[in-house]
Amino acid sequence: AIHAVTFAFLVQLAYDANLERSVKIRRYIQPALTSVFFLSVLTIVLGVIFLGSVITITILTQKLGQVIFLAIPACFALLLWIMAVFSVTASVVVIEQVSFRGLGRSRALTRNYRWAIAGTLFLTFVIVSLLQYVFTFLFKLVGEAGSLIPASIFFSAFGSLSLSFVSILITLFYSRLREIKEGIGVGRIDTVFD
Repeated sequence: AIHAVTFAFLVQLAYDANLERSVKIRRYIQPALTSVFFLSVLTIVLGVIFLGSVITITILTQKLGQVIFLAIPACFALLLWIMAVFSVTASVVVIEQVSFRGLGRSRALTRNYRWAIAGTLFLTFVIVSLLQYVFTFLFKLVGEAGSLIPASIFFSAFGSLSLSFVSILITLFYSRLREIKEGIGVGRIDTVFD
């Protein structure tokens, strides 16, 4: 739920930044709170889909007699593709207020662009993972020096920054897909916040 509220705020903030408008936190509260329940449930549904995909491909690989290490790249590619299919679900739920239909709407918007989105997500996760590794190392150094509270604040700030970066990237995917597929630019999408 906290992630859902944060993401809903960031979606709207990304639009304001894209339109070079001033930030108005009060205007974000109602859409963010309205979408919390739906985003929370859809996050659980997507988690079940991801887990089911991993289990299914692992079982199929073992049944076909293939070595298990062949399942790892296949699972990774499948998960990236599934993430691409449903990548704009949260943006759809927040912006279009479509509740549980967000999964189908995301699927429709990402059609024909899934591998491009998957590639971008992969590069993003590589960069974030490398930064996470560096910040974890720094966290351990600061923590071992006896400064656990500043280290925790530092680590939490990095986590928030990573979430913000990914959320804004996904919001930009949504905006661009709406523009490509429906001819609706950011200015017209933005009217839902008024």
